[in-house]
Amino acid sequence: GGLAASNLEMLLGFIEAKQVLAIGPGLGIESATVELVRNIVGTCEVPLVLDADGLNAFAGDLDSLAAGPATKVLTPHPGELARLMGTTTDEIQSDRVACARLAAERAASIVVLKGAQSVVAHPQAGVFVNPTGNPGMATGGSGDVLTGLVAGLISQGYDPLIAACLGVYIHGSAGDLAAQGLGEVVVADLGIPIELIEGAAGDLHLLTAEALAERLRPRSIEGHKGDYGHAVILAGSTGKSGAAILGARAAIRAGAGLVTVATSSTIVQAVDLGSIESMTLPL
Repeated sequence: GGLAASNLEMLLGFIEAKQVLAIGPGLGIESATVELVRNIVGTCEVPLVLDADGLNAFAGDLDSLAAGPATKVLTPHPGELARLMGTTTDEIQSDRVACARLAAERAASIVVLKGAQSVVAHPQAGVFVNPTGNPGMATGGSGDVLTGLVAGLISQGYDPLIAACLGVYIHGSAGDLAAQGLGEVVVADLGIPIELIEGAAGDLHLLTAEALAERLRPRSIEGHKGDYGHAVILAGSTGKSGAAILGARAAIRAGAGLVTVATSSTIVQAVDLGSIESMTLPL
């Protein structure tokens, strides 16, 4: 089932001392769930990662995401961004950089537009184009993994923009490694020519392994889970426990010290079995 709007105060109290809240994978769009999501986004003070139904709760109302005290990372695919902006997927795909840039400005948020050469747009810092990834990643669950990766990085104290850039690059690189092991992948030329990005002036940047490696922080040999933050993932609903599980497992593998999945009581057992390293908060 969906989540009741009455869960708001309990959730806000639970996440108060946490480092990041990811909202959306498999959550559903029942009216009470949408109300809960919108109220959380409007009041939550910890960094937010919004994906899937966390974004669909704001369909046609992108500008309202600019409200609220938290830094936000939005991770739409082209269809989700089209719904947010009240336009068509074709329009989004016709100029991915411009659309991501405009969405970031209107929502006062970091926008990760997924797809061939995912685009990370920041209202002030510009646009970053990711060269990793392949068509084999266009499958259910891939976006849930990215949500967990970004949340897991933010939980460790990475700046949300750096976490978004690291997340898309690592996510795509993992897909490329999988393609090498599982068979040949033919990559269609759907993105922005790399030479145009490399030669562009201003605030359009190409993500590179060398530049991102400089942003990674070594983990202390004496470190423990308490040093690497607590990520909360609000996800899943009846029939969609897999989205919550994938997000939680990705956050753990990104290095989060602790991960809690806040989800419907109807699927808590499935999430517990599917992600044994994480904890659950029944709603």
